[in-house]
Amino acid sequence: MACRRATKGTSARAGGVDEDVSFLEDSDPPTKTGVTSYLHIEKTSQEAIDEFYPYHTHYFQQLGRSRGRMIQLSRSDYEQNASLQGAYFVGSPQPIIDKLLYQHEVFGHQRFMAQIDIGALPYKKVAQTIELLATQVAPIVRRETAEWR
Repeated sequence: MACRRATKGTSARAGGVDEDVSFLEDSDPPTKTGVTSYLHIEKTSQEAIDEFYPYHTHYFQQLGRSRGRMIQLSRSDYEQNASLQGAYFVGSPQPIIDKLLYQHEVFGHQRFMAQIDIGALPYKKVAQTIELLATQVAPIVRRETAEWR
């Protein structure tokens, strides 16, 4: 996948929202940008989606209770958020790579911050996600975005 970055005078579109990103290049030096999201990686995307859903749900139930309101996302909403144009990075390594590169084309970001440990996800699964990110995802994303660093 070829990468192009959002440049001065352009707008970015992700998750159904148009955003003017021209201000990012107006500073000297240019502003560093990043994206952040929930992250869970498994050997297969279906396994990642199925496994992470209960922890995601638990997290939002606790968050809602602490704020005095109910926060619920349906399984359908969750799966939509785990799609290429959705907000969550949940899947096997290749869809995570594809999504990072897709968002890099949209935003031209230099950083990705992942929130992995939500909803009491077991440490073994957190460590596995970090390992897969470091060994299978990050090297490819770094190689594909090298010209923009």
